[in-house]
Amino acid sequence: VLLRNGWHLQTLLGDVAELAKRGLFTEADAALARVAEADPTGTATHVATGRVRTMQNRFEEAADEFRLALERAPERLDIQAWLADVQARLAAREEDGDERANKFAAAEAGFRAVLGKDPDNAFALEHYSQLLLTLQRGAEAETLLREAAQRQPESAWPRFQLGIVLSSLGKNDAAREELEAGLKISPNDAQALYYLGVLAQDAGDMERAKQYWEQAVEARPEFVDAYVALAAVALQEGDRASAERYLRAGLAQAPTHVAMANGLAWILGTSPDDDQRKGDEAVALAERACALTQRARHQYLDTLAAAYAEAGRFDDAVKAAREALEGLGESGDEQVRADYQARLHLYEEGKPYRDTD
Repeated sequence: VLLRNGWHLQTLLGDVAELAKRGLFTEADAALARVAEADPTGTATHVATGRVRTMQNRFEEAADEFRLALERAPERLDIQAWLADVQARLAAREEDGDERANKFAAAEAGFRAVLGKDPDNAFALEHYSQLLLTLQRGAEAETLLREAAQRQPESAWPRFQLGIVLSSLGKNDAAREELEAGLKISPNDAQALYYLGVLAQDAGDMERAKQYWEQAVEARPEFVDAYVALAAVALQEGDRASAERYLRAGLAQAPTHVAMANGLAWILGTSPDDDQRKGDEAVALAERACALTQRARHQYLDTLAAAYAEAGRFDDAVKAAREALEGLGESGDEQVRADYQARLHLYEEGKPYRDTD
């Protein structure tokens, strides 16, 4: 009966995870309410809520949820690791030096506690190594993952994580070696393929980079970073049609991905190709990106202004362009300011902008 009515706890938790992954947080919260009704202890509800709040960058709330979950299940290492990760994210946001150091120390203590009981805990190893990079202790991160790789010679993931850390340290040849070794064990890992593409791009081999990114999206269609990379390269090459195709494919997987929504809105609102421009769709995408970022990104407001202009809504375009300039602030890049001003003048004259660069 529970399964038939859709109230089975694991089914509901899967729904929450899928909705949050797609950025559909209002729907995820509705699903969380159903989880709470089906959750006898409350632990699963707090864990799921904490993970959703983490994905929303609402880290204080996430930390509170994980603490409540730990009160109910203090032995669970996964919850301890998630709490440590959120503490690290909060530390990175902290402006006060002493408080920042204290929060980083709490996060590190949490990861060490987990790894003391489970040295091969994948989540803790991955996120602790990233914390060590943030703290400019890259050598420790490298050692941590090399030891994990030695303990698990048949496992791909420690090599993948080691490759990512090595690439962050600028050790590109060693990073490539580890990633390729991991792919021999697990040949369809999208993240590893993506990073190999980044390394190929750094080496100036764009064709090989694109091949890796195409393999990444083929292996895991929801891996949106690869779509973003492919679209960026297409734009650099002046291939707006391919950029549009990649962005549409990525948005089909992640409808609320603001960077992709903004990128597609820019193309549809400013392309010099008359057949490619779609003003109304550009407006809808740009408004979505601005709403999801609380109109706090001047770049997205600039895109919104261009979309309004393409749709013939010049009064709205002028307002958005002025808001973009205000968001840029007095300390902003002068070339960006000049570009914004030039577009504003176009909109004041009742003319749309065409991106011919």
